[in-house]
Amino acid sequence: MLMKINCIFFVFLSTIMIFDFDCEILQGNFKQYFSINGIEKSPDNQFECASKCLRNNDCKMAMFTLTGQIEQVVSLALLKNGDLASGSDDGSIKIWNLDSRCEIMTLNGHNNSVRSLVLLNNGDLASGSGDKTIKIWDTKSGSVKMTLTGHNNSVRSLVLLNNGDLASGSGDKTIKIWDTKSGSVKMTLTGHNNSVRSLVLLKNGDLASGSDDGSIKIWNLNSRCEIMTLNGHNNSVRSLVLLNNGDLASGSGDNTIKIWDTKSGSEKMNLTGHSNIVSLLAVLKNGDLASGSSDNTIKIWNLDNRCEIKTLTGHLGGVFSLAVLRNGDLASGSNDKTIKIWNIGNGSIKKNLTGHIHPVRSLVLLNNGDLASGSGDNTIKIWNTNDGSLKINLAGHSDNVVSLAVLKNGDLASGSNDKTIKIWHTKNVSVKMTLTGHNDSVRSLVLLNNGDLASGSGDKTIKIWNY
Repeated sequence: MLMKINCIFFVFLSTIMIFDFDCEILQGNFKQYFSINGIEKSPDNQFECASKCLRNNDCKMAMFTLTGQIEQVVSLALLKNGDLASGSDDGSIKIWNLDSRCEIMTLNGHNNSVRSLVLLNNGDLASGSGDKTIKIWDTKSGSVKMTLTGHNNSVRSLVLLNNGDLASGSGDKTIKIWDTKSGSVKMTLTGHNNSVRSLVLLKNGDLASGSDDGSIKIWNLNSRCEIMTLNGHNNSVRSLVLLNNGDLASGSGDNTIKIWDTKSGSEKMNLTGHSNIVSLLAVLKNGDLASGSSDNTIKIWNLDNRCEIKTLTGHLGGVFSLAVLRNGDLASGSNDKTIKIWNIGNGSIKKNLTGHIHPVRSLVLLNNGDLASGSGDNTIKIWNTNDGSLKINLAGHSDNVVSLAVLKNGDLASGSNDKTIKIWHTKNVSVKMTLTGHNDSVRSLVLLNNGDLASGSGDKTIKIWNY
């Protein structure tokens, strides 16, 4: 069922709030009241804001609030025309027009959580759901063009293939390839003995799948068959990374990393040495592979001579994050509350950045080469990666900083468990604005093509902010 909804300018429990800062919101284009905190446009404050905007020049005012979804928002997709699609645990998909600033339709049809959204080449939207189906939607009319049935468990992942077909991974241990024009199943890829956790498209168009059964399978989508199974892990395959030469690297709960020749299916090397789960993989600028583990170490592997070349030790807690710096050095954030800058050439610690008093949850490289770190101590710190000095300490959140995003103008956005987003001017160490409106933690931040910021929250809403 398609439900048309007018623009909404009021706040309810489940909302998406749009903020604009160009001083042209209300009819009449009156100038807006300056405030560090965003002023929400509601019946209570609209007159106040309007009157103050006549006298001031830089109001931060909420343009409108989008409401409707009654459960948590779990997936987002940006459409070709710039509209935003959101999938929810309530089984609905909503399309939000960011230019007209309103919800333009609700796509109803799923009777369970919408786990994944993928934009097809023709502009249609594919949705995978816990109801075991995939639906193809005409995003202009809001109608269901087709429903793809066949999976016997939730559809957990969708990948668009080079030829326009759609691959789906399911809890029923299968992968299906769908013709999105006819809606027919072109093939069902069976063989895994547990949930399909990850899908990676290889350079030649083949598909790799990693599973909780510990195996990786390579599927040729032209011949419609499984061409090889990569066995060797004895625990869940946690991550798959495509290497520069086309090989595949896999990290596992069995504490190992394996490098696979995807043409022959042979295991080129088994990288052992970690004593706990390998959960992070990063390809360095020189082609070497870095792995971070819950055993508190980072290992650097030379994939040309097929060996571990060094182990970076020094952390006293699990490695939570990795970031490759401009000069090729590696930054790591840890449960031990520190950040370390590593010289990959000799494996030495160039800098030990201390100051956080809780685990370092995230690392982001800024446009000028500085490093931003978000922590459970409620702060963000900006570090000079050349000398290791703390340039800025951004304090203002009253709970854990759980997400960071660099904006187009170089400012930094931070989302927190205190339910707010802060925009920071990193040069003069000031909060430019605080965006309020969420009723739960801000768990994710995404920069949109037009420069707006999307935030996803535990309050089951998405908010779009024009900063």
